[in-house]
Amino acid sequence: MKIAIPKERRPGESRVAASPDVVKKLVALGFDVTVEKGAGSGASFTDAAFKEAGATIATDGRRRSSPPMSYSRSNAP
Repeated sequence: MKIAIPKERRPGESRVAASPDVVKKLVALGFDVTVEKGAGSGASFTDAAFKEAGATIATDGRRRSSPPMSYSRSNAP
């Protein structure tokens, strides 16, 4: 199964969907993880750290998870 971690598009948002440690665990479980280039920069995670954890770095942001998945931001404070 493929998991895609996109770069956050909201202004001022510094979170990322997974850390390199989480990516490493997902890869160890057999997942194919793709991280959009720069996705972790706001949270001080480099592309190199994600790659070292086993992720593929997507330069165009068009790589998708399989099956297609979506998420929405919670309105919780």
